[in-house]
Amino acid sequence: IPRVANYLGRTQMGTGGAPPRSQIRDILLQENKDRNGPKDYEPTKTEIRRREAILAKWINRHDITAVFSPQCSKTMSILPSTLGPHICTPCRLVPKIKSFQNALHREEGTIKPKCTPHEYQNPLLGGVYLKHNDIAELVKKVRRFGNEMFLEFAKRASKGRYEGMKVLTGLIETAMVVEDRQNRGKGLQNMHYPIETDQFMITLALTSTRAYNLIQQELGGRTLRSVKYIFLTYLFDQ
Repeated sequence: IPRVANYLGRTQMGTGGAPPRSQIRDILLQENKDRNGPKDYEPTKTEIRRREAILAKWINRHDITAVFSPQCSKTMSILPSTLGPHICTPCRLVPKIKSFQNALHREEGTIKPKCTPHEYQNPLLGGVYLKHNDIAELVKKVRRFGNEMFLEFAKRASKGRYEGMKVLTGLIETAMVVEDRQNRGKGLQNMHYPIETDQFMITLALTSTRAYNLIQQELGGRTLRSVKYIFLTYLFDQ
């Protein structure tokens, strides 16, 4: 759906379409009154958030830049000859929700918030933002402009803003070398890797061979046998 990336870039909420929390509080108070509950009853934040999740009309998935219906079928039967993406009926109805349309077309404000309340935070993005400078702005750009993110990264790299991120720049350099060798029909044997990248890859291999294999498929990298040989050689040299 067009504009979904922009919308998800503006909000950290995991859901959308629910009434304002002040209105949800009034609903809970009225329900308590209708069932003759305690006169001093005051809805807790947990109760309000729980009801907010129940009343939500759509679910935001920032990790895959997508929006789903709370009633998403998750699985569906299709004909083998059917082509194209398959969307269940509840998810297909989300773009027709008036509040969702308003959220998509709402213009971004000029004032940037200084912090995000804990309940609105996205832990996946937050962890990345805390570890790397400028990543938040880059993620925002790639959501909006796609390949322009790489141009922005190149511009910043040329100014030396990533000189301290030797592992990151080394991985990018390795990816470029691998592509060049593959385009020339050459194998990936006897490659020379940046020291910081080599150390990172070896540490990763010793920590999780499965994770290392995933990265090695993309960047080439040393074989696990070579990594073990280097590690054992280092131990015996100590």
